[in-house]
Amino acid sequence: MAQCTFLDRCRNSFFSSELAEDRIMTNIIKSDFCMHAAQSCARLKLYKKLGETGVPSDFYPYQREDANKLIDKNSPT
Repeated sequence: MAQCTFLDRCRNSFFSSELAEDRIMTNIIKSDFCMHAAQSCARLKLYKKLGETGVPSDFYPYQREDANKLIDKNSPT
């Protein structure tokens, strides 16, 4: 699979703030999500459903249940 199309956005927010000091975790997340399994990334799901402003900078890619809650909370009723 090709690299995630939203990687640059995460690089400019999530990776530069939340994980700026943790290179090991950054590399693990990039390998697990950005390079191989973007379709399972909670951040990508939020980008697609809520737009860039709908993704908290401290939101981790594995927070899929939390992503669903945010989407439900921010969807029109």
